[in-house]
Amino acid sequence: MSAMTLEIAVIFALLLANGLFAMSEIAVVSARKTRLRQRAESGNARARAALELAENPNRFLATVQVGITLVGTLAAAFGGARVASSLADFLAQAPWLAAYARPLSFSLVVAAITLASLIIGELVPKRLGLANPEGIAAFIAGPLGALSRIVSPLVTLLSWGTDVILKLLRIEAKPVVEVTEEEVGLLVREGTRAGVFHPSEPAMVEGVLALDRLSLGELMTPRAKIIWVNVHEPHDAIWHKIVVSGHTTFPVYDGNRDHVVGVVTVKAIYANLAAGIPPRQGPDDPAAGGALDPVRQRPSRDLQTHRQAHRPGGR
Repeated sequence: MSAMTLEIAVIFALLLANGLFAMSEIAVVSARKTRLRQRAESGNARARAALELAENPNRFLATVQVGITLVGTLAAAFGGARVASSLADFLAQAPWLAAYARPLSFSLVVAAITLASLIIGELVPKRLGLANPEGIAAFIAGPLGALSRIVSPLVTLLSWGTDVILKLLRIEAKPVVEVTEEEVGLLVREGTRAGVFHPSEPAMVEGVLALDRLSLGELMTPRAKIIWVNVHEPHDAIWHKIVVSGHTTFPVYDGNRDHVVGVVTVKAIYANLAAGIPPRQGPDDPAAGGALDPVRQRPSRDLQTHRQAHRPGGR
């Protein structure tokens, strides 16, 4: 193997090493901790190691930077000088290029190494890291952990220096919220576009997430504003309450409002009338039928809870 071929091979290997560090960095940073934690809990040792790296970014980033800096220094030491010299000799064979052979060969080699460094050492590895962040993070966690232990003094020094500068700048490392409400909504909408969720489900999820912003008064009717129906009231009085209130569901009591026997809906009243059950005309009407008769047979435990929740003082 010639010296020039060896130099090209070394430069290529250094570019691959730089790409490995770049891929590792973007993969660990982009990996979802929830997925890594799930794999770790299922017994995946590599995922557990990757989760430790993700939860200790100071040491992880310092290790990656040590590796990238070391690779960059070695690449600068080689620099392709022998390749540039051989290329200059080749270009000098053309009489019209002889005077510019050396500066031209040096520029071409620098441009080629820069282009290869961007593509092989940065862009392609980062695209690979983003394509499967959890898998790659788990794959490289072991080697990165070993490198971190090897250069531990330097990593500790870099971590300490970073913390000192952040304190001087009065910047505190705040805990990162892994999942926010906005992210959940965005994921559901993206899932809908991908066909994973039904078109109506994003609105349902957003409605559920909005529940914590509602006040108790928006969810429940204050006791003083409840429209009550007495089970012994005449039909005309009941319909008057229904029309005036505009509601569709009414609590029904017998005797006093602490004795709730159930609820009645406008739909149920209409159903009884459609079935030909005659309405009650007054408290002494002996007719067996009536819109409120079924209520007495179906006491509501939920309504009792509802009634207690709306007593003065919330009791």
